[in-house]
Amino acid sequence: MTSVYIIANPSSGQGKAIQAIAELLKLFHEEGLGPLVKLTQEESDITEYAQKACQAKVDLVVLVGGDGTISHFMTAVQDYDYKPVVGIVPTGTMNNMARSLNIDQNPKKACKQVLQNQAQAIDMGLINGQVFTSTISAGSVPASAREVSQEDKEQYGALAYIINGLQSFSQGQDECYKVLLDGVEVQLNIDLLVIGVANSIAGYTDFFKLATYTDGLLHLFILKEAPVAEKIFAFSKLLAEPDQAQDLSQFAQDADVNSYMTSFKDIKIDLLNKEGQVTMDGNPGPSFPIHVEVIPQFIQVIVGD
Repeated sequence: MTSVYIIANPSSGQGKAIQAIAELLKLFHEEGLGPLVKLTQEESDITEYAQKACQAKVDLVVLVGGDGTISHFMTAVQDYDYKPVVGIVPTGTMNNMARSLNIDQNPKKACKQVLQNQAQAIDMGLINGQVFTSTISAGSVPASAREVSQEDKEQYGALAYIINGLQSFSQGQDECYKVLLDGVEVQLNIDLLVIGVANSIAGYTDFFKLATYTDGLLHLFILKEAPVAEKIFAFSKLLAEPDQAQDLSQFAQDADVNSYMTSFKDIKIDLLNKEGQVTMDGNPGPSFPIHVEVIPQFIQVIVGD
């Protein structure tokens, strides 16, 4: 390893990002390396620095920031044959990808993991031609999560999303979706739809318990519209029990079953009775209809122990 970029969002983590940059520079200096530090102020900066890293065939890019920084980087390198190895120092709110890859949530410890250079080829998701790294979601819960203020995120962290999400359970949205999966097409009213690349969703590492970034699959959870008590029961049951694949057509017809979970490689979904968009890696994503598929072994990322 001879060339290193550090791409960092300096506003991430209330000062944690700046501290992480200093720690990385110290550690790399001890290894006889002098990384180039690229500070980002907007999304276009991440795109520019990511593409320059591919063009220059940089050996390692260390991303210092949250899920949004990682997502923008992966989108920027999508069309390049050469992609640098990526290290991650998480300083965001959820840090879903870092959690799934066993990267330490303490930025200083994560810096040391980067230097261990244990790289692994990992999968990504693709939605309407755009790369996502962690999560696609739709329904009233993700819509409420988009309304969480930066101030609340900094003060309460992941709890801010949970509070807003629970409040949304009492607000029926009457959203009718068409889902095409493995040749089966169904229509049903959905309150929450989640697609994940790996196990961690909204900071909870056991959402898709058996999912990993190396299984060559994406993972789907659907919660039907139902009375509030039934939705909370179905959701809590999901968190307590192992993943179980179910028959989609049977799920759509069974009024007594409110939640569905499975794994897949390709799915098409449309919102039929209104216009809408998904939340992608915590930010506003593409509008419906959507086509979602897995990209196996997209890039090499340094993982934790």
